[in-house]
Amino acid sequence: MEAEEINKILYVDDEPALLEVTKLFLEQKYNIPVETKNSPEEALKYLTTETVDLIISDYEMPDMNGIEFLKISKEKYPKIPFIIYTGKGREEVVIEALNNGAEYYIQKGGEPKSQFAELSHKIRTAIEKKKAEEKLIRDEKRFETLLEFTNRSTSDLRSLMDYALEENITNTESTHGYFAFVEEENNLLRMYSWSKNAMDECRIKDIAREFSIPKTGLWGEPIRERRAIITNDYSKDNPGKKGLPKGHVAIKRHLGVPIFDGEKIVMLAGVANKENEYDESDIRQITLLMKGLWNIIRHHEYEKKIETAKNELRDIKAAISSDHSINNEKEENGLPSISSEIPKAVTDENFRDKSHLNLKKLQDLQNSLSEVLGVSMVVLSPDGRPLTEISKSGSICDILGHNYEKAAEICKEHLVRAIENINRNNTPKTWECEATGLMCGAFPVNIPEVSAGMWCIRNCRINTGYEKIDRFLRSVQADEETSRQIRDEYSAQKIYSESEFKKIVSLIWYLNIYLSHIEDLNLRMLKEAETRESYYETSGKLKEAGLKILRSDSTDDIFRITLITAIDISGMDCGALYSYDEKSDQMHLRHYTGVTEKFITERDKSGLINRYYDIILKGDSIYKSCRNTGKSGEESITRENIKTYGIIPIIHYSGIKGCIVVASHTADRIEYDKKLMLEALAAQIAPGFIKEQ
Repeated sequence: MEAEEINKILYVDDEPALLEVTKLFLEQKYNIPVETKNSPEEALKYLTTETVDLIISDYEMPDMNGIEFLKISKEKYPKIPFIIYTGKGREEVVIEALNNGAEYYIQKGGEPKSQFAELSHKIRTAIEKKKAEEKLIRDEKRFETLLEFTNRSTSDLRSLMDYALEENITNTESTHGYFAFVEEENNLLRMYSWSKNAMDECRIKDIAREFSIPKTGLWGEPIRERRAIITNDYSKDNPGKKGLPKGHVAIKRHLGVPIFDGEKIVMLAGVANKENEYDESDIRQITLLMKGLWNIIRHHEYEKKIETAKNELRDIKAAISSDHSINNEKEENGLPSISSEIPKAVTDENFRDKSHLNLKKLQDLQNSLSEVLGVSMVVLSPDGRPLTEISKSGSICDILGHNYEKAAEICKEHLVRAIENINRNNTPKTWECEATGLMCGAFPVNIPEVSAGMWCIRNCRINTGYEKIDRFLRSVQADEETSRQIRDEYSAQKIYSESEFKKIVSLIWYLNIYLSHIEDLNLRMLKEAETRESYYETSGKLKEAGLKILRSDSTDDIFRITLITAIDISGMDCGALYSYDEKSDQMHLRHYTGVTEKFITERDKSGLINRYYDIILKGDSIYKSCRNTGKSGEESITRENIKTYGIIPIIHYSGIKGCIVVASHTADRIEYDKKLMLEALAAQIAPGFIKEQ
């Protein structure tokens, strides 16, 4: 433990000379600040206004002895470690002191240099142990918060955001907090809310809700710097400060954390006025909770899109039903009739047990929609190859493209433009064919087998005339038989208005989004139930692992317990554990299981951990899928048949201490709740790594 981490200790003794020499040794040789008092009565009075990291007390003192002082101290200040000085041959005092909560004892009368060295060591050990135990309790509470947050994910969004704000304050032991949404493209902060305490104390009239990021003071620095900013002494001069407005809450300490969605900052969370200094564990807690909140916010937005899509589907069905008779006979204009009911194959209930879209399901869905809407459809690969069979006749384009080079060129040009638009904007595109006058449309579709594709809708009439198709047939000098065949096909196409056609394209696009994410919707309640069921078991495992590590005297046991627990709670089947060597600035393998020695050797040579070191150093975990990896240096992963892995940093407030790596030969990803458990474990075992180092 570094010396500056000790704030101050209190030493009580009725011998002034011993007080003076002990203070001199501890402060000058061991860099431990010492406050001295001549009696327990003076010490207790001092403790009513001041805080200390540890108390040392002599045993034999007038009026009140060391044991009596110990009992009162533990009753009033149970979290302050206590060391008692005793004379030689006073074993009964030692036993009584330990039974009443003393952390250590020191026997007087030894050689001064070695005695002060022992005292310094026990002071640091006792304080570190206290901080480790407090951190274990705090991390368990934080883990409970994350699990509770997961269980609340179906609550209304406002109550969930309010809960996240208050838990940020509680879990960082702050008094005030806030969070805002960030619009980087507009350089704008939109404040969601300040905590209740902040609003109660604030005396500013007409509080603004929108702020220009370049004009904000120190609280906007995390966005400008794109990293969390800790300010543990707000009174110090800082170029980022622009002053607090009159009536603003007084700020002593501040922590601001930007929340990312990929490379984009989407939220800013802040807390203030923690009694002790903010550290990396506070950053990790806020980041975990707010990232979870952002994922839920995105999910709520997604569900709104689903509802919009359903409404548009109802509107289109209503429009179709009102425009066309619902029977099996042809209408007067010769167009085929269309059912007013969506076939069972395309209702969302029918997809409730589907894990994701694949080509077979896409073909079935495409055929059903094509039949209902009366238009030709096909799904193409990113380079334009058909992935599904064409639904309904596409023979106009096929006949023209086969017989006339000009028609094929026009069709190809439209397709290239559509592909470019989708690759660039990832949004639907509609166009009118220059050759036929028919409307076409395309939109992106996600397919696990091929990563991505393009759904095309072809040959939809938006007018009843033949002028454009006749003009094209004359321009290519089509023969009478071909012209008749194409006109027959043309007359058979469904007629929609241009706005109706665009609605159809948007509808099927939304429907594709809905179905491609149906796995998350289907499994959410099951996952929540499983999470609640396993919560107490997992929490117990984490606490048990943390306590075992703190009590262990064996380095090998510390590494073994950590790795076994990580694999157990994550559902993985193999892993490795690394410790950080500050001198060499490298991660070194300390323990592994479930993989071959050859694989470990190859991974060390390829520098897997060091490759991600900058990310790990920031406290960010890495989770990777290894499917179809063809990257250089990844051959060993393919040979070992690793499907997925995660790298979780072990971060202590004094810096990075190591990392946990878990992986699986069968699972293709690490579930979100398992990631939370792994990161909670990493936080809990950090004190054990300090002890080992």
